[in-house]
Amino acid sequence: MPDGLTAIAASDGVLWSAGRQPRGLAVVVDHGGVATFYTHMDKLLVPEASPPAKGEQIQPWRTIKAGQPLGIIGYDPLDAQKLKHLHFELWRGGPKDAVDPEPLMRGWQVIG
Repeated sequence: MPDGLTAIAASDGVLWSAGRQPRGLAVVVDHGGVATFYTHMDKLLVPEASPPAKGEQIQPWRTIKAGQPLGIIGYDPLDAQKLKHLHFELWRGGPKDAVDPEPLMRGWQVIG
């Protein structure tokens, strides 16, 4: 994968969290009932963020628009080959409720 490719938001939502995890920089965007998870990034293009406190009013800086750059795609730090790729998950409730996004992605518009 070429250097400098960006991971972009799949849909409008709210930045739930963004920061370093053991598998690289990661972003979670809440879309209301469904969330998207992006990881293995080298650089964030959104502010680092912790999940908002229960009942906390969502700040405008947390608003994410479809197609907005989230980060620069990198590799899993645990991968000895250092193959660049984006790990993408679709959550229906949380990480334990991950579903395969491929069937939904077939109908998505490709941004070139």
